[in-house]
Order: sequence, then C-alpha cells, then structure tokens
Amino acid sequence: MTTCWPLAKLGDHVDLLAGFAFKSRYFTGEPGDIRLLRGANIGQGSLKWDQERRWPRSRADGQSKFRLAVDDVVLAMDRPWINAGLKWSVVREADLPMLLVQRVARLRASGSLSQDYLRYLIGSPQFEAYVRPIVTGVNVPHISPTQIRNFSFQLPPRDVQDSVTNLLRPVDDLIEDNRRRIEILEEMARLLFREWFVHFRYPGHEDVELVDSDLGPIPEGWGQTCIADELDLQRFNVKPFEYVDEVFDHYSIPAFDDRRLPSLELGARIKSGKYLLEGESVMVSKLNPRFRRVWRVDRSGLSRRAVASTEFMVFANPVRWTLPFVYGLVTSTGFTSRLIAMAGGTSTSHQRVKPADIMNMNVVNPPAGIVLRYSDQVQPILKLTDNLLRQNEVLREARDLLLPRLVSGELDVSELDLVAV
Repeated sequence: MTTCWPLAKLGDHVDLLAGFAFKSRYFTGEPGDIRLLRGANIGQGSLKWDQERRWPRSRADGQSKFRLAVDDVVLAMDRPWINAGLKWSVVREADLPMLLVQRVARLRASGSLSQDYLRYLIGSPQFEAYVRPIVTGVNVPHISPTQIRNFSFQLPPRDVQDSVTNLLRPVDDLIEDNRRRIEILEEMARLLFREWFVHFRYPGHEDVELVDSDLGPIPEGWGQTCIADELDLQRFNVKPFEYVDEVFDHYSIPAFDDRRLPSLELGARIKSGKYLLEGESVMVSKLNPRFRRVWRVDRSGLSRRAVASTEFMVFANPVRWTLPFVYGLVTSTGFTSRLIAMAGGTSTSHQRVKPADIMNMNVVNPPAGIVLRYSDQVQPILKLTDNLLRQNEVLREARDLLLPRLVSGELDVSELDLVAV
C-alpha cells in the first residue's frame, strides 16, 4: 500500500516539556510523598520503580507545571537508547501522582495528532532509528528537545490514526494486565516462602517448639547449613567456535527492564565472558543486589542451549533442596538485605556481591519433607508466571511486527482484524 500522507515534523504536533531540576537533598522514600520520574525509571514501553525517589508534598506548591497525567508519553533524554532498546513509556493511573525531573521529556499531542497514536509513533522502529545515530555526548549520551521535535514522519488522517490505535491498544492492555498478574503471582510466592521459612508458620507448626540457634529461634528439628554445602556454583565458559550453527537463549541484565524472556543469540556471535547453562538452575545478579534480579532457568527437555552474562551467579544441583525453594530463598527480603550488606561500593552503580561471600552464607535448613511440600504448592504459581511471560512475548512480537508497517502506511489497517485473546 502506498500513501499520500503528508510529511510532518513532530514539534508541530506535540507539546514537549522538559523536567525540573528537583534538589536531590530533599528526596524522600516516604510512600505518601510524590513520585519523581527520572530517566532511571523509564524502561522499554513501561515504567519501573525499583529505584524510586519521591518529593515532599510540603514542597510541591508551584510545581503543577511538572505534574504528569494519564497517557502522557515520556522519553529519557540522557542515555535514551540502551541495548534493551529505546527508553520511553506511557504514564498509567497507578504511577500517579508524579512529577517530571530534568533530562526527561513529556510529550502531549496537539492539533491533528492523537495522544494514542503518539505513543505508537514514539515506540516505533522509525523513531528509534532516528534517535540512535543522533545521540551525542561521551560521558552521558543524550538528545535535546530540539532533536526530538525535529523528527519527521508521515501523518495519517485522524480516522486512520484511530483505526491503528483501536487495533493495537487492546494488545497493550492485555500485556499490561498480564504484567500485573505476574507481579501478584511473584508476590504470592514470596509471601508463601516468608510464612513457611521466616515466620515458621508452615503446616503442622503448632506442634513444634522453637529452639535457639546461631540464626535465632528456629523450629525444633530444623538446622542451619552453608549454601556451598547445598548448591553448586556453575561456571561453564563458552567456546564460540563449538556452537556456530546453534541458537542460544541469552540471559542478561537488560532483560529485567520489563521482565521479558531472554533474547536469542547465534552461537557464532557468542563472545567470551559468558557462561553455558546446563540443566535447571537459578541465576542471581552480582550487581546492585537491592534490585533483586533473579531468573529461574529450565533447560530440561529443550533443545536450545542457554548462555548467561558473567553479571550473574548460577546456582544448580541442589543436594537436599529443590529449585523452587532456592528461588524463594534468593528472592526473599532477608536474603536481599544480606546481599546489600555484603556488597561493596558506596553507590548502587558500583555495588557488587562476591560469589564466595554468598556461598559461605549460613541459612536455615528445613527438613526435606517441608521443602517438598512447599515446592508442590509454589510450583503451579511459578509455571503460571512463566506462561504469562511467554504470552506477553508473543503479544509483543505480533505488535512490533505490525507497528512499523502501520505507522508508515505500508499496511492498510482496514484490512486487518486482529483480536487479542
């Protein structure tokens, strides 16, 4: 399909606002204060709050200009593109109230451009292809408001814009619903682990006395153990020339930006400094432990191999535990707190955990029967989480395949009947 849509400049059809330089000395972590949207909070099509900062409500007077609203499109101007993709998103009701911080741009459509269509325009491969080569700066790569406004695109009639967004928005809504379900399921798994192995409210606990131990009171009959006695720390270095014709699942830190599945990588492109994963395992990031980056890797019955960046520690081959129990342990609040305490560096950007320190960590060791009962209960939760992750990946692939052809006019939206189920 060819179009006669006019060529337009983004700056003529949006209200672009750059954020305010809020003073970091007043930042808080109080839940009742107002969120600050910084570049660190913007992922690829979604916002993430593992590095949350807030602004005191008592100081919010006079800042109404920088308050964000539902469906605002936001774009990081510092490091706008990383390996995981362009850092942009749309503001949701659950994100508010929120204030815009400097070096982040807020875009609102005006005139003949709709706000819904703007979100897909900014999220399109065309806009990313425009941004990548114009990013400047050595220490902090960045783009300017003027560069954003200078982006040129074909502007379809309003009815075509509406047809495109009516086609794609249900897909995004389903992805968002699945994302929220994943968060709930992961929290359910953490709460179950906490109940059984932190508060010791497991089935039958009423009849078991607590006794003293080096780790504090624990149920009678339970023990303590060193992680090195329960798990292997895997380190299989990859030799690329052995896997030229194979495809690998690649696990790396960027995948955590919006909980995508691992990316694919050809054996011929695999470089040194990556680990070959064999069998089932649990991966824990060595970097910035407060962000709790953990993967469960299930290689059983799958033909494709997997590799991991050396940013991770890979735990496998439990002696008396199960991998669902290991996953619960390393995602627990207590375990994360211990990693933060042992991490070096004075800022989150330099914190790193030494694998040897984790392997030497002493933890509570429940009886095997309790571990198995826990695993039987949590395994269906983890499987449902995996299914939702895969469903979201399929939905994203379908949307991302259609998006560039729709915004360019190559594909006639009237001929499509995409139903998200």
